[in-house]
This record gives sequence, C-alpha cells and structure tokens, in this order.
Amino acid sequence: MRIINQMLLLLCAGITHAQVLKVTPNFPGEDDTVTIIFNAALGNGGLKNFTSPVFAHTGLITTKSSSGTDWKYVQGTWGTFDNKVLMTSLGNNEYRIKFHLRSFYGLPSGEKALKMAFVFRNQDGSKVGREADGSDIFYTINSFSIY
Repeated sequence: MRIINQMLLLLCAGITHAQVLKVTPNFPGEDDTVTIIFNAALGNGGLKNFTSPVFAHTGLITTKSSSGTDWKYVQGTWGTFDNKVLMTSLGNNEYRIKFHLRSFYGLPSGEKALKMAFVFRNQDGSKVGREADGSDIFYTINSFSIY
C-alpha cells in the first residue's frame, strides 16, 4: 500500500509542483532533511530575473490546522532580511534552501505535518513568487493530506 501511495504522490507532485518547486527527497518525512529548489521563472513569475536576495516564507499545514491553508510554525519574518530563510541563488532563476524539517519548523512530536507551505519574496515583500493563480505553494509531506 505504501508503494501505491508513493506512486500516487509522485504523480500528483509532478503535476502540481514540478514547475515551481523541486523537492528532495520526493516524499519527505517529518524527520528528513529536505532541499527545496524554487524556479522563479514559473508560477506567477513575480521574482523572475530578480537579482537581489530571495527569501522563503514558509510554514506547515498540520493535523492542528483548521483548514488546508492554515499555516502553522511559520518561518521567516516578512519584510526583513532573515538569514534563516535566505535562499542560495543557483542561477537561471533557481533558488535553494535546505533544512531538517522537524527542527527547522519546530514541529512538536505527536503532531503530524501534512504539507509544507511557501511564498517566496524579496526582502521587503513587495515582490513574491507564488503559484500561477496567485495562491500559496504547497507540497505534500509523505502521506495523503486531509485537506
């Protein structure tokens, strides 16, 4: 059953996220170190060809979230230069951040993470990278989400 779930997740992740996000491993668990690569030329393109630092504004959708958009354990202070969420430029409109999921977000043991949530921004937040429709970017964590 786990293999079937992972195959379905891979298909869904490939359809919804391959264009904006690349996540390694493909099926991150709460105790994994993950690498997130954001392609600023895709999605809404709000940070395409941007030359200043790019920051990840990120949180989790968990079993304690009231909806599929209720972020918990948000990392990054909007409008500031925040080293914790500063992304590394890879060139060609790609930016990377790497972290241990549970430690980075401060996810308590006993609480299940369902999705990572992202909006990418310039320092003051006046330019943002989102999905093509302007919504937040979500990436499912190692299981089917209830939202």
